[in-house]
Amino acid sequence: MTEAGVSKQRELFEKLHNEARLELSTGRYGAVLDRTKDKVYSLVGVPAACRSLEDLSTELAAELKQEFPELAVCESLVYDPESFHFTLFGLPGYVKQGALARHLDRILASSCAAVREPLLSIAGVSIVGGAIVAPLLDLDGRLTWLVNTCLDELFEELGDEVGELLNDAQLHRSIFWITLARPCRLSIRLFERIEKLSSRFVEEKRSGKIEFEAVSIVQTDKQFSKAGTEVIKSHYLSLLT
Repeated sequence: MTEAGVSKQRELFEKLHNEARLELSTGRYGAVLDRTKDKVYSLVGVPAACRSLEDLSTELAAELKQEFPELAVCESLVYDPESFHFTLFGLPGYVKQGALARHLDRILASSCAAVREPLLSIAGVSIVGGAIVAPLLDLDGRLTWLVNTCLDELFEELGDEVGELLNDAQLHRSIFWITLARPCRLSIRLFERIEKLSSRFVEEKRSGKIEFEAVSIVQTDKQFSKAGTEVIKSHYLSLLT
């Protein structure tokens, strides 16, 4: 990934953050947590334990408590470290042993074997829709390549059958993030708190390297809780150097 490519990722996160802020200031409230679906299928990566990420989550929980002192932690939906993940793309229409499952499994088997672990780095804190996230920079472009390869090959194999999947995945052709919290509501003051927290993270030059060794097809709830998540199959990345 070129420096220009990484800059475009930063710019897109900034654009999404500003759009969410504008929606709030004009009386529209961005995306909210979908409580109508108990379980969803997704292709995800689960990061190894990362002290910087856990510290960021702890600091965020404190900011949310100050902003909404009347709310319990569960109401601000701060994710537990064991729930941290980044979505490569969702899998609407996924059925075990179905056509999508078979084709995706074959594509992942060949693609993951051809790519080493991507270089991912946390770029602070931001807001995407109604979620507070840790933006990830794909420094070498490997994760972007993997996602686009999978999506393009799924379209070649299944065409319009994966139309909804492809439409929903457009953002993930370019950027990825780890969701830290889904507060029940947003406020301008919360945006200001998030922006200060992000600036502090960047200024302190904390180590934000994210490591993972596999991508997994999962069926999970919206909080990616341990009890509510089933790993259907994992594909490990190449160990070749």
